[in-house]
Amino acid sequence: TDVKTVCFYHKERSPEKEIADCFRWLSHSWSADRRTRFLAGNELEAGEILPVLTRELMLDDRERKEGVRLPWYIAFILNEELIQGEPLYRCLTEPEGIYPVSAVFVGKEREADKEDRRNPETEEDGAGKNDIDEEDAGNEEK
Repeated sequence: TDVKTVCFYHKERSPEKEIADCFRWLSHSWSADRRTRFLAGNELEAGEILPVLTRELMLDDRERKEGVRLPWYIAFILNEELIQGEPLYRCLTEPEGIYPVSAVFVGKEREADKEDRRNPETEEDGAGKNDIDEEDAGNEEK
């Protein structure tokens, strides 16, 4: 298979579990030896797949220099806590793109996003005004 899928999610959150259930049906979510499914909904499952996935991504530099390495991995990160502090996190966030993986980080806190979108032109008393539509504000997850 030329593309492998990976998903880290919150098992207890219904919408994320539904997304992860779709990954269960993909044949592209297994390790090369077909012993490990790259799908983790909690720390125990993450602990089982992190070493295998990291090993597959961190191959010898000699092999990486030969061009694009296959398979290419697409990692969907719905629960970033499962990978923080792990070598895999570095693979996913490496700016040079030396690892054969693309990462999609989903579900970041909206509060951080709001701060980034603060409009400095309307900051009179230091509080500022968020540049967020009324409709957008009504759709926030709690």
